[in-house]
Amino acid sequence: MAESDNIATYPTPAGELDERTSCGPNLEYDADFLALEELMRGKPEVQYGKTIVAAVEPEWKAVESLATALLERSRDLRIACPLLRASLALHGLRGLADGVTLIDKLLTEHWDDVHPQLDPTDDMDPTLRVNSLAMLADGDAVAGAVKDMLLLTLPGVGALTVRELEVANGDLTPRPGSDKHTMSTLERAIGELAPAPLEQAASDLRHAHGKALAIEALLMHKLGAVNALNLGPLTRPLKRGLDFLDAELARRAALLPQTVAGPSGAVTQSVPDGAIASRADVLRMLERICAYYTQSEPSSPVPLLLDRVKRLVPMNFLEAMQDLAPDGVRQLLVVSGSCEDAAER
Repeated sequence: MAESDNIATYPTPAGELDERTSCGPNLEYDADFLALEELMRGKPEVQYGKTIVAAVEPEWKAVESLATALLERSRDLRIACPLLRASLALHGLRGLADGVTLIDKLLTEHWDDVHPQLDPTDDMDPTLRVNSLAMLADGDAVAGAVKDMLLLTLPGVGALTVRELEVANGDLTPRPGSDKHTMSTLERAIGELAPAPLEQAASDLRHAHGKALAIEALLMHKLGAVNALNLGPLTRPLKRGLDFLDAELARRAALLPQTVAGPSGAVTQSVPDGAIASRADVLRMLERICAYYTQSEPSSPVPLLLDRVKRLVPMNFLEAMQDLAPDGVRQLLVVSGSCEDAAER
C-alpha cells in the first residue's frame, strides 16, 4: 500500500461472501489467513551455544499486501490488526492513524458481524474478539512500536520519538549507544521547525489518539469494564507526543503578529488579538482550539470534527460539497441544468 493510500477506505468484501453475514466468511482456516499468521511471527531470537542470532521482524510489505487482499474477502479484526502493524512499520504515524481508523470503523459499523464474532454458544462471550485486538496494547507489538515511531525530524537533534521524550523527561533510561537530549534541547529544536510538518504531525497524532480512545470507549460500552480491553499502553504514549506538539503550537499561536499588511503592502494596521485575516490564521485558530480540547477535555470529539473542518478550509463550495455529500453535488448539478457535468461526475 502506498503511503498516500488510506487503509480506512477498506474494500467491500466480494467473491466469497457468506450470505449469513455482511462481513464475509470466517477465514481462520483459509490458507492465506494461516500464511498471514505465519508471516506475523517473523523469526525469533535463536541461540546456538554461545552464539545468539537476533530476532528478525516480519516482512512488513508482505504482511501489508496479504492482509489487504484478505480484507477484500472478509472483514476480520485478525486481519485488520496485522495490517495496522504493517502500516505503522512502513508508513509511520500516518499509517497508524489510518490503521486505528479502520479498526474503529469495523467495530462501529459492523459490531454484530465483524470477525471474530461473539460466541453465540457461550452467552456471546467476547474473548476471541478482545484477544484479536490485544496487540494494540502489547508492548512487544503496536504499543511498543508507537514509542519508537518517528514523530518529526528536528533541526540539530534528528528523530523525535515518544521514547526520546520519555528519556528527556527522566521516565526512561536511554538505550546503550543512543544520545540523551534534555527537554529544553528538544523544545528549542522544535521551535525551529517549519509550521507545515509540525501541524501535520499534530493532526495525525490527534486523530490516532482520538480513534484509539473511541475504540476503548466502544469496547467498554459494549462489553463492560470486566471484558473490555485497556488501551492505556497505546493511548498514553500518543498523548505524551501530542501534548509536546500542542505545547509548541500553543506557543506559536501566542506569538502571532498583531499587524497585517494593508492593500498596498506599504501600510499596516493594528488587528485585535485573535483576529483572523487569512486562511492561514483560520488554520492556526483551529489548531489552538484542538490544542485546548486535547489538553483540557481529552474525551471531547471536537478535535476529530475540526480535523475535517481543516481539510475543507482551502476548498471552494463544490469541492467542499463533494467531500461532505457527493450525492448532493450530483443533485445540485442536475437541478442547475449542468446535466453533462453531472453525468461526468
